[in-house]
Amino acid sequence: MKYILITLLLFFASHLVRGQEIHIDSIRYALSASVSKYVYHLSITNKDSVDLLTWIVDDNEMFLSKKKKIQRHFFANHGDFNLFTLLTDVDNYTAQEELFFPFFLKRIRPNGNFLYIIICNKSISRDFLLNKILTIKEKCLKSIISIPIFSKNLYPYDCCLYLYGI
Repeated sequence: MKYILITLLLFFASHLVRGQEIHIDSIRYALSASVSKYVYHLSITNKDSVDLLTWIVDDNEMFLSKKKKIQRHFFANHGDFNLFTLLTDVDNYTAQEELFFPFFLKRIRPNGNFLYIIICNKSISRDFLLNKILTIKEKCLKSIISIPIFSKNLYPYDCCLYLYGI
């Protein structure tokens, strides 16, 4: 009984990390006898008193340190641009519905929620999902990149559909 209680405590504690609560649900849809799709709902609730920022990390960056992930997301070129350049060119860049995904960035206000819906062809682990999604306090990010994040540069909706490997 003691081991079950400790296991349950560790399970619930793993969902609460530095002012955020992450809840993951999954379901498998069988489209036919041989074709299935897996749908994951990854919900982030900001339990802190400061804003959080979140984005999806590229596969080749998943196991880097948090600081390296931030540097790659903001300073690595994607085509002709990088996110840092777009954010500092405040007159021209506005997040749109048809957003170029390497520039995805969402702010979660205190007590706010954000939902990632991830659809893929194969089953993926909880740890994989948690390494794929990065969240950071906005003030910590500002200390690393040294520029403000304007609302017009952020993803405007409360849900993001991400097709992974499809």
